[in-house]
Amino acid sequence: MRQRWTLSINDFGKIDNARIDISPFMLFVGDNNSGKSYVMSLLWGIVSLGGTLFFDKESLRTYKDCQDWLLSNIDKDEVIIDEEAETLFLKWFNDILAAEKENLVKRIFNYPIKLGSVQIENYRRVEPLRINFNWISIKSSEVDELDEAEDDEGVFTNVDMDNSQIDFHLSKRLTSVQDDVYEMVSIITCALFIGSLNIPFPTRRSLNRFEPVYLPASRTGFMLTYKMLIDPLINESYSMSDDQKEATDRRLPLSVVKFLNKLLKMDIKEKPKYEEIVNFLEENILLGKVGKDSSPVPNYFYKPKSIEDNLPLYVTSSLVSEIAPIILFLQSGYQFRLMIIEEPEAHLHLELQRVLLRGLIRLVNSGLPIWITTHSDTFIQQINNLISLKNLREEGIEVKNLSYDEADTISPEKIKIYQFNNIDNGRTKVGLLESTEEGVIVPTFNNAIYELSKEALAIQKTRFENEADPEDDGDR
Repeated sequence: MRQRWTLSINDFGKIDNARIDISPFMLFVGDNNSGKSYVMSLLWGIVSLGGTLFFDKESLRTYKDCQDWLLSNIDKDEVIIDEEAETLFLKWFNDILAAEKENLVKRIFNYPIKLGSVQIENYRRVEPLRINFNWISIKSSEVDELDEAEDDEGVFTNVDMDNSQIDFHLSKRLTSVQDDVYEMVSIITCALFIGSLNIPFPTRRSLNRFEPVYLPASRTGFMLTYKMLIDPLINESYSMSDDQKEATDRRLPLSVVKFLNKLLKMDIKEKPKYEEIVNFLEENILLGKVGKDSSPVPNYFYKPKSIEDNLPLYVTSSLVSEIAPIILFLQSGYQFRLMIIEEPEAHLHLELQRVLLRGLIRLVNSGLPIWITTHSDTFIQQINNLISLKNLREEGIEVKNLSYDEADTISPEKIKIYQFNNIDNGRTKVGLLESTEEGVIVPTFNNAIYELSKEALAIQKTRFENEADPEDDGDR
């Protein structure tokens, strides 16, 4: 992640307020029905849909400041966006979020949920964003041909975010075209705030292939019924007008619809980017492989090591159908830059939860941000062990009899854990848990384990005292 920022929200569902400072590995823990998925979905929506919020927002006062900055620098070969310029673009982006918050929430959840306010704060970057202005000269006879190409492809802009750089290929006539200037300002803004998490092109048709992957809870149900869900939900309900949608009960959040749509169109690569991690998960959790056939509406299958047949997912264990989407997306042709998973530990034995956590950390260390909601205290303890192991190794101390690779360990700087607690008034309190060199203390888990231990000790004490009582019939 080349940029970090804090999402500040107020009066959102059950949540009075929350400040979420994004990080490469982010975990939401806490009570059931406390809003973890709400906040995670809102984050997904801002990153996924943020590039579509810019249309017709040049009337906002803060846009003019961004436009003036661009036009004052457009004759230079290269410009570095400093903190002062970042502040200009941040103000405009926050104005857009404020203006579009109701529409954004309704698009995400397919339902109007109250959101008092939302904005990005505390913006910073690993390295500054550079902009190159590459001027080209065109003959008058080429103008019509170029305009036609613009409509199809948008040839004036090329973005290379791997190097924190935007290359604009421009002709002299563009400086006087308001639409082109507006698009350039929009691209810069997208690049600043969502660029390393999503492709920073607000108008590119291939946006769907780059948007973050959101893997919802209850993945088994979706994997077993997606064929039945896809036709009415995508081809009918989501092609309806707003009035028609109000009259139907067949609704799902947009993240789920996108998940189902991606299952429909997924292609599997022979040499995926995360091949080693895929192999690690298949060998140590699935004990086999998952894949798809070539049907127009694909069938997904599981091939255990022990047999030759490809088994349909509906005859496999819930472990397979829960983990399969994670592995399938890692093998797919989708070029996503962020993976969000709800309850990745679902249906996994404690030992397999530890293995999965190692796989997630390997993804983070390979450069893929992972954000999850979880109820797994095993995850937290494993994270704490791997943080401590990382710190010991950096001190030159090796722990005997532990066979972890360097890719399995993680620095506390890469992790942020937020606890969501239901409080007496029916609202939710959200807080960042402190991270130390030994890991993170999670009260929501520790308190439950402590109460369970107290009950066990009370039962044992009562049994001991009863057996030691001289009045007992056995001692008479």
